[in-house]
Amino acid sequence: RLKADFFHSKQSKGGGPSETTENRWSTEAWYDYSLGDNHFGYVRGRLDHDGIGGLDLRRIIGVGLGHTIKRSDNVEETGKFSQAGDTEWKLSYGFTHVHREYSDGLGSSSSIAVEAGSAFRKRLTETLMLRHDLVWLPSIEEFTDYVISSDLGLSIDVSQSWEVQFAWLYDYDGGAVAGARKDRYKYTLGVGYRF
Repeated sequence: RLKADFFHSKQSKGGGPSETTENRWSTEAWYDYSLGDNHFGYVRGRLDHDGIGGLDLRRIIGVGLGHTIKRSDNVEETGKFSQAGDTEWKLSYGFTHVHREYSDGLGSSSSIAVEAGSAFRKRLTETLMLRHDLVWLPSIEEFTDYVISSDLGLSIDVSQSWEVQFAWLYDYDGGAVAGARKDRYKYTLGVGYRF
């Protein structure tokens, strides 16, 4: 699974010059492989940048195991969510290395974290899909150093491959250095393509 997001906006207040109010991007790659009986192993990597929040680059690299809690028969057989009611819920747990580099001379930090995640998908109707991905990365070194990422969304199929998506994205980084922004959230409206 590959995912990429980019957000950039400018705003002009009172007719003055416009200023950048958001400059953020994120990309993630996730590969899981079956270990039989609803168990799987995974490798994942993620890169984040927030120019306004002072984060030059955050790298997250992790490995772990997971378990499929629920998977509809149709999803099991076809690998697709094609019928109303099709559901899949996976839990994952592993270890992750989190490295952060900050702008404006704020330095960098690294930590080893435990990873706990949940990935839920449910086809509500023939054309409407609900999804929620949640990842919690608490550092094993410092209790207040943790990352939470949540992606809650609805997508509406407009053809067999294209969809319109509405989502709420939330990211909290308790390990951010003083002066850097810890939380970020965004409502998005986008277009997606399934291969």
